[in-house]
Amino acid sequence: RLHTERRHHNRELAALNKASRAMASSLDSNAVLNRIMDEVKNLFEAEAASVLLRDMDSDELVFSVMSSPASETLLGVRLPLTKGIAGRVVREKRPFLTNDARQDPYFITDIDNITGMTTRSLLAVPLMYQGTVTGVIEVINRAKGIFNQHNLETLEALAGSAAIAIENARLYQAEQARRQDRKSTRLNSSHTDISRMPSSA
Repeated sequence: RLHTERRHHNRELAALNKASRAMASSLDSNAVLNRIMDEVKNLFEAEAASVLLRDMDSDELVFSVMSSPASETLLGVRLPLTKGIAGRVVREKRPFLTNDARQDPYFITDIDNITGMTTRSLLAVPLMYQGTVTGVIEVINRAKGIFNQHNLETLEALAGSAAIAIENARLYQAEQARRQDRKSTRLNSSHTDISRMPSSA
């Protein structure tokens, strides 16, 4: 039994390392989010997984990527921080585990109603960057067995790498946008200067 557990632990560590490298290999936000989904689903053999990013202006959670048969129905859906398990995770800055989601007082049926899924078991951990919760990763319905504390700790480790990868991509794209704005401003300025030059006779 000990040998089997050690072998499983080694496979898990290898999967975490692979996931961290995959997430860090891109500075495109969409690519990073999709890689997070791929690695989470593979690691936990789950029916669905999602990343909800925090909109700091409205203080809402936004479904930014989801890996499930009904993913398109949830993209862009917003949740106030006062509602749901994900909202609780943000407010308390703590992970959450349940294997009987529908009996939990924080569970809301709205999302299942949208997707047509039935949430039974759920892991949710905060994405933390420099002490601030920037989002939540959720993993739903393990295909075999139930979620346990070790699964939760593994997801926390993955979320640490994910939060850094997401923030790096966000900063890179913001800088690219600023450079493009400066370039456009210079071009517009040059065009104005040329248009003001007197035409030759």
